[in-house]
Amino acid sequence: MKKSLVVINALAGAALLTLVTAAVILLVLMFSTDGDVETDRRAFFGSLMFQTVEQSDGSTAITAGVDDPIPLIALFVFLAVVLAFIQVAYRLLKIHRQRLLEERGLA
Repeated sequence: MKKSLVVINALAGAALLTLVTAAVILLVLMFSTDGDVETDRRAFFGSLMFQTVEQSDGSTAITAGVDDPIPLIALFVFLAVVLAFIQVAYRLLKIHRQRLLEERGLA
């Protein structure tokens, strides 16, 4: 039960952090463009893109999204592993602390 909880927490945290990272990168791309110039910007190893194109009627069309999901998947896997490692290390250190307290007769 505890092992599955560690995995579920790590996956949920990694998904949330990946989504927040992608959203922040897209916002930075959006607000770093010039208003009158057609742009095609990519970030995070080419995975996220933001493009503006001037239409024939004078309006500006905007396209933003994921162009290549592989870097985002790699980030998700890396974050999931790191978060799982942190949780396991915390639990092991907590057990070790409890053993030390029991040896001294404080617990």
